[in-house]
Amino acid sequence: MAQHPDLGYFDEGADLTDAGLYQSARRPFGQASLLPALTFRSKVFSALEDEKIWSRGWVAIGVLPDIPEAGDLLPFTVGNHGIHVQRNDDGGLTGRFNKAQHGGCRAVPLQCQTGSKTKCSFTSCGFSRDRDVIPAGDLADGAPAMHQYLGLVPERLLPVKIETFGPLIFANLDPGSDSLRHTLGDLPSRIGDPLGSANALCCKSWLDIRANWKLAGTDLFESHSPMSSTVPAQAMSFDGDRNGPYVLETLPLNNGRVSHARNFDLPALPGFSSDHEGQAVFCRAFPNLLLALLPSHVVSIIVQPLSMTETRLRISLLAGEAHGRDAAAEARRLHDSWNAAIQCNAARIESLQDFVGTWGTASRPESEGATLPVEVYPERYEFQQFLIGRILEKHMHYWNAPLYGRVSSAV
Repeated sequence: MAQHPDLGYFDEGADLTDAGLYQSARRPFGQASLLPALTFRSKVFSALEDEKIWSRGWVAIGVLPDIPEAGDLLPFTVGNHGIHVQRNDDGGLTGRFNKAQHGGCRAVPLQCQTGSKTKCSFTSCGFSRDRDVIPAGDLADGAPAMHQYLGLVPERLLPVKIETFGPLIFANLDPGSDSLRHTLGDLPSRIGDPLGSANALCCKSWLDIRANWKLAGTDLFESHSPMSSTVPAQAMSFDGDRNGPYVLETLPLNNGRVSHARNFDLPALPGFSSDHEGQAVFCRAFPNLLLALLPSHVVSIIVQPLSMTETRLRISLLAGEAHGRDAAAEARRLHDSWNAAIQCNAARIESLQDFVGTWGTASRPESEGATLPVEVYPERYEFQQFLIGRILEKHMHYWNAPLYGRVSSAV
């Protein structure tokens, strides 16, 4: 009951929903500090993220080529909620909460309430780690996976809103939310055709990083592109609602200003040599999607928290079906290059986790009462403005909702 929304969210002597806690992190770029250190280590804060982030908006969970055949099922744990999306006979998609939300347990065991996803055979449980895509043949009557995810009457399971953008699959646990298109705003027009034509999955992999998802999700592209960590505050230009749930990553352009779309030469990307021509666009859709749009391929990275200090990256490399075998071989080479680059970058991200995760604790007495460093990356700054905005937003809860549908938010 300590994490019941009506009782509030408190940890380390702080009210995690108090605007004053984030005052220094909300200052203008170039003056704002990093997020409070406890947000990278607190189990209570992860429960607050579940309430304010994961269960309140559109979350990227996979790509359409993952489930090509009727009956194929893609599991994904959103916050603490085990859900899945299944391909229908007519080619459409159906999203549901998993049948075995607590596995085969009569009550949730204490070891599953530590804030860390467990390695358990009941992979449908919201406290366990996901398994990969389940082919339709493994969901036949009597199969263990069928009983864990679907049960005998899947139609009775609580539905989940599912929508797509190009080959990307999004889920939303809030039945009263806006449509994905409304939420994305002008993102589709800014990205254009490359995403829409990437309908074949060339390669995919999962990588686990020992860092909080807020660090792993914002640092990945910073070392693989010419983003400047010294962009002056006067060069920043944020368009639209900074606290909107989906905002393109702000990237420096040649004219010195920052926009929500930035182009740069491909030789800066992993796996490309100097003879490649063209441009690529990087963007981030909050909270958990990173995209690199290349001339012939799209790299999608879906960020999924496993604990306060561990994050899973679901990496997919997609291309148009017309590119043929040669392009597929090139895609595999690029995929391996991206994986190698991300693994190399993981050490820097994990070091940053160690730095902020121990700030203000007895293990680092010199930092107790000290001000956190200034946030120097514009991309990470914009993300933390989104996060703070969602944390401080007032919401109504399920038990306060009207009979015919939950109200997603109230001022």
